[in-house]
Amino acid sequence: PEGQVWSPDGAVQRRVALFAGCVMSTAYAEIDRATARVLAANGCLVIAAPRQGCCGALHVHSGELAGAKALARRNVDAFAGLPVDAIVTNAAGCGATLKSYGHLLAYDPANAARAAAMAAKVKDVSEFLAAIDLNRRLGEIRATVTYQEPCHLAHAQRIQAAPRTLPIPILGATWPPPAPTAMAPTAMPSRAPTWPPWPAWKKPKPCKRWLISGAATDPQQSC
Repeated sequence: PEGQVWSPDGAVQRRVALFAGCVMSTAYAEIDRATARVLAANGCLVIAAPRQGCCGALHVHSGELAGAKALARRNVDAFAGLPVDAIVTNAAGCGATLKSYGHLLAYDPANAARAAAMAAKVKDVSEFLAAIDLNRRLGEIRATVTYQEPCHLAHAQRIQAAPRTLPIPILGATWPPPAPTAMAPTAMPSRAPTWPPWPAWKKPKPCKRWLISGAATDPQQSC
């Protein structure tokens, strides 16, 4: 993220900042760009705030609070002064951590108030889109899709309805009955490298349910 801006074709209805994330902006950079395009297509001016960085989720999970607080301060500096209505993220683990910045920096006199104000603006992309009037003049996608909700979205952020209420049928896609609620795909990223490969007979349940659904794609966000 270097301050890129995505503008809507028509009038600006909302101004949002995109939290790009460290993994999402590199390994999954196209998803970040697609997120920005979707927001812009729905009337948002989107800003990729420069000087933002890792949210600190893995540090929090590992108990490295000093490192997590340092990363939180960096992001508070990057986002605090932006005149935006929301800070949008497409990674559920990042969103859960960003929303906890008020707690993480509660005893930091220089940053506590700014961290709480930033955390209050953080929205998962599905949460944000489900709360606004969407552009109904978009193109169609003829496909069957399913949804495996991220565990951090369902459990840490308590968001389960929003992704399922987005108007998939308007886009021409078929939305099968909801699958059972969230399960982690395999392991947390910080632990996955130490785990042995999954044997073929023990594939994670979300993968099995995707195959059973017959869907051509799975619009899952990062856990």
